[in-house]
Amino acid sequence: MQFTTQHAKRALESYVQGDLTAEDLESWAEVVHSRDDIGLDAQASEELARFLYEVSTPELFGGMTVELAMSWLSRLREGRSDGEEDQVRSG
Repeated sequence: MQFTTQHAKRALESYVQGDLTAEDLESWAEVVHSRDDIGLDAQASEELARFLYEVSTPELFGGMTVELAMSWLSRLREGRSDGEEDQVRSG
């Protein structure tokens, strides 16, 4: 199975709409992140790996909020990470 930005966006949209709790999203991301039989879409693998890591470890990055979910949705739609966004702003 291939994990794509579409999968991530659908999960985030479900959270924003109230269909998933922050804990549901965290558990889901943890499972996806830990499975060896799920590969990351090569075109966005770095961004997807970061997404899964950050969402599955709220103890390191803080818990999911609607604002954070909206930020991730924006980043995934634009196809760039925060680091790339910072480079664009300063470039």
